[in-house]
Amino acid sequence: MVTENVSRLLEERARTGTWSYVPGEQQVQWSPGTYRIHGLVPAEQPIGVEQVLACYAPESRERLRSAIREALTAGAGFELELEIMQPDGQCLGVIAIAEAVVEDGAVTRLVGTLLGLDSARSAQRALAEAEQSLHDARELAQITLSSIGEGVIRTDATGRITLCNPAAGRQLKCAEASLIGQRFADAIVLLSADRREPLPCPVEAVMRDGKTRRLPMFTGLRAADGSIVPIADSVSPIRDPQGRVIGSVFVFQDVSETLTFTEKLTFQARHDALTGLPNRRAMEEHLALRLRDPVVDETRHFLMFLDLDNFKVVNDTCGHSAGDLLLRDISALLSAELRGQDFIARIGGDEFAVVLPKTTEFLARRTADKLIRSVEEFRFLQDDRSFSVGLSIGIAPLDRGGMRVSDALAYADMACYVAKYSGRGRAHVYRADDAQIVLAKRTMNWSQRLRDALAEDHFRLYLQRVVNPRGQVEGYEALLRLQEPRGEVTLPGAFMPAATRLGMIGAIDLWVCRKVLAILSDKRRSPCLPPNTYISVNLTPSTIADPSFGVWLIRELRANRKLAGRLRFEITETQQLQFVGPELELIHALRQLGFAIYLDDFGSGYNSFDLLKRVPVDGIKLDGGVIRDYLSDPVDQALVRAAVSIAQDMELKLVAEGVDSEIIFNALCEIGINQFQGHLFHVAAPYETQCIGDAAAAG
Repeated sequence: MVTENVSRLLEERARTGTWSYVPGEQQVQWSPGTYRIHGLVPAEQPIGVEQVLACYAPESRERLRSAIREALTAGAGFELELEIMQPDGQCLGVIAIAEAVVEDGAVTRLVGTLLGLDSARSAQRALAEAEQSLHDARELAQITLSSIGEGVIRTDATGRITLCNPAAGRQLKCAEASLIGQRFADAIVLLSADRREPLPCPVEAVMRDGKTRRLPMFTGLRAADGSIVPIADSVSPIRDPQGRVIGSVFVFQDVSETLTFTEKLTFQARHDALTGLPNRRAMEEHLALRLRDPVVDETRHFLMFLDLDNFKVVNDTCGHSAGDLLLRDISALLSAELRGQDFIARIGGDEFAVVLPKTTEFLARRTADKLIRSVEEFRFLQDDRSFSVGLSIGIAPLDRGGMRVSDALAYADMACYVAKYSGRGRAHVYRADDAQIVLAKRTMNWSQRLRDALAEDHFRLYLQRVVNPRGQVEGYEALLRLQEPRGEVTLPGAFMPAATRLGMIGAIDLWVCRKVLAILSDKRRSPCLPPNTYISVNLTPSTIADPSFGVWLIRELRANRKLAGRLRFEITETQQLQFVGPELELIHALRQLGFAIYLDDFGSGYNSFDLLKRVPVDGIKLDGGVIRDYLSDPVDQALVRAAVSIAQDMELKLVAEGVDSEIIFNALCEIGINQFQGHLFHVAAPYETQCIGDAAAAG
């Protein structure tokens, strides 16, 4: 393989340079040789478009600007003789050659070569040197093809192979020269991902319509020895300056490692039902594999934590279904912007994570900026309205020297936290000594504290009464508190968001269920509850969707059927419900056993009423925010009255929570609400003292 130093010497001797420009960006990538031709010192950062144009004489500048504009519009290349004004005042003639890279009918990049000419030489000498420069430029391109890991095969207009790089030969397990001159359709055999069916020749399709083809992931490529190599690939047309298709290029890479990993996943257990992307569990397993990768070069793996901005606006304005559509669109958009070896997962309601293997911090930042820009430019159309969302990204380098999966997620989450609260629509890289990260760590460093609380039983169960209009206790809602080592009590608003992001909400829900079941089934403690009262337990959508939790809960309740009248369940964060198999199956099973199901936070989103059509429930709890504004907000008044009417028609129980004033209480009584919860009646208290006091009062 020719080294980078040899490539540099070729550029210097041939007085050539290369350049690349992506439409929409305001910068151009120059090779060192291109800087030298312009009389500038090579720099690592891209150079601005206007700075490039300023290097040329006025007449050349306008010709170059016009040629670039035409290339982006028509998808054709160009060849121009131009005059450069170097910083020392000398003029230098150059030949600028460009080709347009066209994918799916759109120009995605301009790439080109710059050849320097000495204006004092004769035309014949200049032409000879230009031809030599072109030769050296082609040799430089061949060096690049020989160096990359992807296989590259080029064909002419008849579909015969004219070029095959070493990587293609290695993956096909044959000599590159043996493929030259063969018809692509005869030499390259492609099979479906399940290896059962041969696929039509993609080169022939590209030659017919000039459109780029991307074959399904894990398409099979038959090697010369008969083995099947799973690949990710694409076939793109090659066009002449007039835009005519004169050949094709087939680019592919071996994805055996990715396939081996993917085949280990049980799809339903490790994929998100809404978007089809891998879920949090799959991401954690993939992270564990990447953290065990040996360090073989200077590249690193990076983890990105992506959080959508303004998603709640769409969800609340247009409803749950629209939010689902938006998440599917965003998932497809993000996936399309990533490389084949990158791994993306949906790990929460509007949160995604991406592993970028074998890259650099500079390229990881560029990828993050590209994703942010793509989401910002995306417009979601719903009900004749256009919505825009944003994206905040945290980037964490993966230390392959002992980092835990939970640490990697926490670091990327902290960096995302900084990006979000620094103005959103940006990316931030995690560094332990970054002052912003240190501050975020103080705010978000819940991972170890929550693990300790679960392991050492630091959580405490509190109860808040649900009463009738006469103030008599109907039941209780189980609420969670964290008992700190020094005795202070932390409310769930401080730790539940972190628990959700860290994937610990299921363990916390399980702790509460076990605690309440132990109280209700223990004959020594159960009598402490007033007769004919119940305890209501909150369950989050992620917990309901966990098959292992559902199996455990149903098994426990079948063994304690007598608790059916004394235990209820409230579904919280209803905007995240997906209404797929596991969730609905658990809800149906609980109701069949006689355990009532309530929708919590009713009215907090405009999809609340739609939920009643899709989820079988026994009651609803009006959101405290709606209740608090009932007397002052006409919309909340209409919503509450509608909820009362629907509850009566559907024979559903209705509880108003967050009732803090006598005036609101009286107003709610007048419209027919007869169960209440709030500080007007009771401030939540520890289970041990609350039940004993209420039982004594009832006795």
